[in-house]
Amino acid sequence: MNRAALLLVLLAGCGSKPKDLVINGSTALGSGYEISGGHVYIPAGGPGVLFGLVHDTGSGPRFSYVVVLKGDASDVRRFGHKGSSATGAAGASADHTLTLGKWNVRAVYAAAQGRETLAINELSVDPAQGRVFLLDLRGGGSALEQKNIPLPEGYTAPLDVVSVGQELLDVLRKAVPEFLK
Repeated sequence: MNRAALLLVLLAGCGSKPKDLVINGSTALGSGYEISGGHVYIPAGGPGVLFGLVHDTGSGPRFSYVVVLKGDASDVRRFGHKGSSATGAAGASADHTLTLGKWNVRAVYAAAQGRETLAINELSVDPAQGRVFLLDLRGGGSALEQKNIPLPEGYTAPLDVVSVGQELLDVLRKAVPEFLK
């Protein structure tokens, strides 16, 4: 089993101004899978995204999940990130938790033998019904809305988290403008 840990945490900016939050999560490769998760892009002023990717021998690279974080989480003074991605004979999995101040966002994804499971904040969801989840941090961060939105395809490691995050936010601004107001 190949386990990868947090690769990079980068805060861009200076002074007391809000900063972009960029985290390149973990990636694992093996047994016919490439899986990654826990990637975070939150530009100063928000909104932002937490996302994962999967690529297996039966399909092309695709997003396993995208959690859209509404609210200005970039000015949070305390944040944390933990997680892992793994592959093995039984399939592939990724489990990541992002902490922004008082909010925790957890995404747990697994793929095996053509089946997928996904849970966002301990809520089991069907990825076939949509891989985008809207989470408004301003309202306490408990209301989660699942959306079936076409997402860009073809990303593989290594990722430029900022470019992927910006592209995701561009797609989402068109697909759910009312949420991102």
